[in-house]
Amino acid sequence: MENTILQLNWQEARKFFLDEEKYYTFDLPWYFSFWKLLWKISNQIQDKEIESFFSRDQHPKNIENINYTLFHNKDGEYWWRALKLVHPVLYVALVHKITKEENWIYLQKKFEEFKTNSVVNCFSIPVLPKEQSASYSSVQANTWVRKIEEQSMILSLKFDYLLKTDIVSCYASLYTHSIARALHWKEQSKNNRTDKTFLGNNIDWYIQLMSYGQTNGIPEWPVIMDFIVEAVLGYVDWLLTDSIKDIKKEEYEIYRFRDDYRIFVNNPSIWERILKELTQILGDFWLKINANKTIMEKDFLAASMKADKLAYLDIQQFIANSHFHSDIDNKFTTQTTFNIQQKLLLMYRFSKLYPNSWSLVKGLNIIYRQISSWRQTRKDPSVLISIVTEIAYKNPRTYTICVSLLSKLLSFNNDEVRKKLLEKIHLKFKKIPNTWHLEVWLQRLSYPIQKDILYSDQLCKVVLDKSVSIRDNSWLKGNLFTTMESTDIVDRKVLENLDRIIQEKEVDFFEKKNPYKE
Repeated sequence: MENTILQLNWQEARKFFLDEEKYYTFDLPWYFSFWKLLWKISNQIQDKEIESFFSRDQHPKNIENINYTLFHNKDGEYWWRALKLVHPVLYVALVHKITKEENWIYLQKKFEEFKTNSVVNCFSIPVLPKEQSASYSSVQANTWVRKIEEQSMILSLKFDYLLKTDIVSCYASLYTHSIARALHWKEQSKNNRTDKTFLGNNIDWYIQLMSYGQTNGIPEWPVIMDFIVEAVLGYVDWLLTDSIKDIKKEEYEIYRFRDDYRIFVNNPSIWERILKELTQILGDFWLKINANKTIMEKDFLAASMKADKLAYLDIQQFIANSHFHSDIDNKFTTQTTFNIQQKLLLMYRFSKLYPNSWSLVKGLNIIYRQISSWRQTRKDPSVLISIVTEIAYKNPRTYTICVSLLSKLLSFNNDEVRKKLLEKIHLKFKKIPNTWHLEVWLQRLSYPIQKDILYSDQLCKVVLDKSVSIRDNSWLKGNLFTTMESTDIVDRKVLENLDRIIQEKEVDFFEKKNPYKE
């Protein structure tokens, strides 16, 4: 059985949340480094209240863009999401507040109460890696596979129907006042809305500071926000349990991973009742069930896994089989080129059927491994570059692995040709709106070849000029203001020693942690 963060003491929990890997869970090139900044702030704040660091002239709640937002396109067109780097001072202050000894003990007891009095099997409390080299994301993904996918298959022996549903835009819709309600019960929180001795009110206040004073929505990407959402949904689970206590426990099973629910029944009327109760409870928190993703399934094996994962099984063997082991020196020959071209075209077709899927990323990772040992020859890789670029164009989830593939394929050209191809790739992607996240990775691709390419994203500008600021720090005073203004978030040593070829370990989000951030 895995250990979760709830098994940690307050000091260990603080260290956990201050780990850079928990500060943001999306992928950035290795030369971005926030861990020094986070720990400097932590040492300066210690047990002081955050208000003592506010300047007289400005208040964080009045600053609209206090966080840094990196826009990420989701479909190659007009569907996008905002990746937020929460202001480090507010982030660290929130971590300190939650992991204050008495507060952490209170939270541990509250989660234990949710668990003891709930029929919902929750598998999304952040799990601790058993090995130091394991990434946080890989551990959580493995938990999903073992606890949700595999257990769903096992339950097919007991139940006939599986209902899958989730919450619409859970993080973006969450009402911040509901945090106090979850941690202190409805009546207490209602009668003590401004009482700062209530932990829930403090958390609510900190999130408002990060959100321009808004009470709807919380930043999605720090792990501590996952933990806060778990507190609210743990309370929802507790309320759901109370509302369906008249239904015999053997007639259903409920699994939850974050905002995804799976309800197992033999009688369809049971899930209708459960879903009705869940919908009403969520409504009190300004949350609602996603009608478009609410599906009743009878085929448990198919329903337990995502459609792209099942479809990928049909092509996995072909993708994994290299067909060119006879090339002793791994030269980039006509035969090997044709073989990889076939595989890339197959993945392109797969991307049309299952766009932006993790199975697509997995297949491209395998292809990258197959060409990683190729030696430079005179063979023109332009066709392969075109296919990879086209896959990335409509599948933003593949940006990092596709950029890695491009870095390898570009290495088969001289500098002059590389620069021309880079320009074409750059112009191609400029047609897509909200691709600031992609720009960061295109800069990783281009920097070792041509450092002075200008990108519009502020993070890209920081790479070229460490004096560039990505946030408004005018609300801070004293040492914290100086720390924010003077601490470089780019590891210049790593930057200047970049390999022209992006290694798989740099972009495999589920493989291992960045060795430069220990």
